Amino acid sequence: MRAAYDWAYQTGSPERFGPEQWGDLGALLDGATAGIITAPSPMGNPDSALRVTLGTALARWKLESEPQLPLTVQELAHLAQMNEAAARNSLVETGIKAKGGIDNGTARRWLAERQKFVPTREELLTVESG
Repeated sequence: MRAAYDWAYQTGSPERFGPEQWGDLGALLDGATAGIITAPSPMGNPDSALRVTLGTALARWKLESEPQLPLTVQELAHLAQMNEAAARNSLVETGIKAKGGIDNGTARRWLAERQKFVPTREELLTVESG
């Protein structure tokens, strides 16, 4: 979790996040339950800090290591540190169509204009994208 947080928000030691963690986090998000009635799980709440952190880490990994894959509005929202509705509205305002996903280049240009977007550290780009 610490490696995912550091990678997601580019703090601490983000270089610790690699393909092994990416797969584990993806499986965790896909297989998470909402918990039980008396003890809800933060994994069942898409707005919980836990899910947002994991989603942001995976979105950044996709942005940097899987540039051929389009990003979803939710992934862009995570990276821009905004909610999905606000991200969708901003995309529409700038004329970006999100149906089918947003290609990497368009996503990068849009993210660069977002005030809260934290770019991936330059020194990590050659390490993580290889």
